[in-house]
Amino acid sequence: MSNTDIPSHGLPSSQEICRRMAVPFSLFFFVLAVLLLLSWTLLLPVFTQTEVYGKSMDIRSLVAYNKRLRAAVLEAQHVRNQLILPGQDPLFFALKQEKHRRVSFAALQEEIERFLRHAVPPEKGEVRVYALKYDAKQSALLVEGAVFAGMQSVTFLAHIADSLQNIPWVHAVELPVFRREQSDVGEFFAPFSFTIALDVAVVHSTFPVL
Repeated sequence: MSNTDIPSHGLPSSQEICRRMAVPFSLFFFVLAVLLLLSWTLLLPVFTQTEVYGKSMDIRSLVAYNKRLRAAVLEAQHVRNQLILPGQDPLFFALKQEKHRRVSFAALQEEIERFLRHAVPPEKGEVRVYALKYDAKQSALLVEGAVFAGMQSVTFLAHIADSLQNIPWVHAVELPVFRREQSDVGEFFAPFSFTIALDVAVVHSTFPVL
């Protein structure tokens, strides 16, 4: 009998083949999923751990540590740029403008003291300054002291008051009370307290903060 004579009912159908293979394949995929889950939770952390500064870290810890490290590097770079390149910082420009709006009190004080030292000839007497205050808000200068020039003390004080008003950066001078007094040792002097209103524009150009 030839091969073409084999009855067809002896071979299993495709549905029967799939039904028989479903159980082994399901069991295989279930076991594979369990093994993968166990390896991910148990084996992978063991084999992927590394030591950083003496501390053992797994993948998750390394990812978090990497983020913190990158943030710290960016912050350090920002601080470095502020220190090395202050010209790019808006605060630097604001402070620079504020600096140029102010007056060098040291230079202003030195100029006033120099003027008073030369206001009275050395052979006639001297001018002693007791206090010198600068009011930046009012743009005014308060000078307290006394002229020690004997009987001519009041005369020299009046000359000082007139000379102060001729200084370019002086706007106005509140004149003191002209009186002559005598100290405990018998010296004649004329006390004074000048309030000098300053010409802001001229003062800023004459005594800038460098």
